[in-house]
Amino acid sequence: MSLLSDLVNALFTLLFSALSAMGVGGGSALMLYLTELRGMDSAEARTVNLICFLVCALAALPFYRRQGLLGEGRLMGALLLPGMAMTLLGASIAAALPSALIRKLFGAFLILTSLHSLFGRAKRKKEKPPSPRA
Repeated sequence: MSLLSDLVNALFTLLFSALSAMGVGGGSALMLYLTELRGMDSAEARTVNLICFLVCALAALPFYRRQGLLGEGRLMGALLLPGMAMTLLGASIAAALPSALIRKLFGAFLILTSLHSLFGRAKRKKEKPPSPRA
């Protein structure tokens, strides 16, 4: 790889990592970058995305804990094992599906979540006034 390519990859890695750590959707952007701009196979891009997500999530945990955003520790512990089991099940299903189908499903998911975010936010603003921050 060239120096310019390495710098572009480093810049995008920093951007997507920051977005992921803030919970903004850096993983979705990373998938698009890897598949569309870098030409990576969808299955390989998913693997890279999952590894990046794990690293970003682990790095963000101390900051969320310090701000009191993690909630009750027992609840997180109770959700950890079922979450891991469902992750393994989902990965097994994804590995059995054709890559083209997964790309279409992922695109549909992005469209639906974008529409929900766009129109759901306006609806929520009308329903309840903003709560004061302590």
